[in-house]
Amino acid sequence: MSKKHLIFLHGFLENANMWNPILNRISKSNYELHFPEIPGHGKNTKRVQATMESYVQNIIEQVNIPAGDSYFFVGHSMGGYIGAHFCTTLKEKCLGLCLFHSKAGADDAEKIAARDRAIEAARENKALYIRTMINGLFPDTTRENFREKIEEQINYAQSLETEAITDSLTVMRDRSSTLEAMIQRNFPLYYFLGSEDKSIPVDVAMKEVEILPGSAPQVVQGIGHMGHIEHPVSAGDFIQRILRASEG
Repeated sequence: MSKKHLIFLHGFLENANMWNPILNRISKSNYELHFPEIPGHGKNTKRVQATMESYVQNIIEQVNIPAGDSYFFVGHSMGGYIGAHFCTTLKEKCLGLCLFHSKAGADDAEKIAARDRAIEAARENKALYIRTMINGLFPDTTRENFREKIEEQINYAQSLETEAITDSLTVMRDRSSTLEAMIQRNFPLYYFLGSEDKSIPVDVAMKEVEILPGSAPQVVQGIGHMGHIEHPVSAGDFIQRILRASEG
């Protein structure tokens, strides 16, 4: 008998624990859950080539979806970039993809230059780079409301090897767009976005929504890039709704 699988993939400088604040709002009884981790993050100490293809293959090996089974993929930020490639690689098994503060398109020239600067910053002073980067994921107006959670993530990220950080930045910088594949897809596509997100600006994501038939966005006002921390109720309820929709 075939099974359905639910894959949650965290983002850059995170690990599988990021999903804990929203899991209690999601009915998981119909799915076998998977929480893979990006190479060099969490418990995944395996070093792979710094290419999107190698990272996707590593995630495929971790979740190991049997032939005949299907899956729904939820990916945060970098996890969504990987998820988009994962779902276009294993499209015949895909029940749906949620780009959680993420997008299907590649980096533009400005973002590529920013990735290059980030790689140099991480090599020169990892601690300063991590603190600056993680603080920037939250809006100036609400950042102090989440100071304890921010410090927890900073402390965790400081434990990562510099090479794991720079490899991930390289993968994000060099990844190809999946927009053309998403136009041809045969599975539902969802976006969860924050109105104050500087990493995935709403206008950038909505341009994708406009060209991708049947894609469905939700924009939460007043939050940045970390909806699972900033507004876990909205995040969890949204994922619950799209899972129910995928079940017909």
